[in-house]
Amino acid sequence: MAEELNINSNRIIEGYLKEYHKQLLGSVLSYDEGLLTDDITLASALWRNVFNGNPNADMRHIEALVGYVRSQLYVLNKMSDREFGFGKFTFVAPDEVVKPLTKSQEAKLRAQAKKEFEDKKKKTQL
Repeated sequence: MAEELNINSNRIIEGYLKEYHKQLLGSVLSYDEGLLTDDITLASALWRNVFNGNPNADMRHIEALVGYVRSQLYVLNKMSDREFGFGKFTFVAPDEVVKPLTKSQEAKLRAQAKKEFEDKKKKTQL
């Protein structure tokens, strides 16, 4: 910060960092509340934090972002801990539609992930 913004005072830098930390905690808290409650609360958090509370923000963009966040959350919720822990996931492209999995599809994906990571475990034990 000192080099890029040409600020020489550590006191000023520390003040900026404290303010940034407060803002970060506030945005994380608002996202958590939105993810755990309803789409209106999530849309409000996204509007404040992504669109900077712009009253002229296009509601279609906010609605699309809410849908995108919910679809990513669905995909992450269906993922096994092993897959997540090993970084075996990709985010869904914004133009893709996520369709809910059937119980048999879920079971098949879990079995595949379990087999894949058991094979990895065997290879590391050799």
